[in-house]
Amino acid sequence: MTSSAPVNLADLTPADYPPTVTLLKPEEIRFKKGAIFVAKSGAPLFFVKEYLRDTKEGEQFQILDYDPADRRVFLRAQDTNGNPIALNTLDLHGTCTQTVSISANTIVALDGVSDGSLVVAYQGDKFEVPVFDTDLLDQVAQRRAQRTGGN
Repeated sequence: MTSSAPVNLADLTPADYPPTVTLLKPEEIRFKKGAIFVAKSGAPLFFVKEYLRDTKEGEQFQILDYDPADRRVFLRAQDTNGNPIALNTLDLHGTCTQTVSISANTIVALDGVSDGSLVVAYQGDKFEVPVFDTDLLDQVAQRRAQRTGGN
């Protein structure tokens, strides 16, 4: 394989994935921990996997975590006794009041691949990035070229 041979995401195995990638374009963390999630009317809320209830329009929750691979947003709430619990819903059921921009040339941890995008982590927050917005394929091509002698 030559250093100019194209590398496709579909051809990669987990052994090809480097621990970090560099962003080539600015990206946004859409569901940042600690920010406020604003629910759409009728968004289903779940406790673990059990349906609990639907939200009211504009209902707000603090974001505890986000899993972009499953598209789940985990939210701080209270049970009927006032005890804190974590609920979850799909990310398409609301918006976040605070997005954070990450500049190009930022190094982020590679967490995995989901539907052709990379799941990356930056300062404890996970988000999805299109593969072509990172240097992943270039890194893999360079490592493969080094292993085969570079020609």
